[in-house]
Amino acid sequence: MKYLVSGEQVTSASSHEDQVKFLDAAKDWVAKSKAEGKIEGAYSFVDGGGMFIVNAKDHEEVTELLLTFPLGPFSNLDIRPLLDFTRNADLTINAIKKIL
Repeated sequence: MKYLVSGEQVTSASSHEDQVKFLDAAKDWVAKSKAEGKIEGAYSFVDGGGMFIVNAKDHEEVTELLLTFPLGPFSNLDIRPLLDFTRNADLTINAIKKIL
């Protein structure tokens, strides 16, 4: 399954030096997660925050992954399961046809 995980950091680290350490750790986490195929993409929003496309077998696996994200304790995250657009359109069309 694919998940859209978006969020923003809501609490800063105690110092600029600590913030740099957390950001470096987050960069390493993203690189490792991409190499393992757990993350398809990681993007920052221009005005702050960012998003990941996560590959996980189920909700528990995505939760376990995000619990290891270094900026997780400082962030509010929104997690939304994704469905392929064409598949979703086909499901919707079929449902509508059944009630016609």
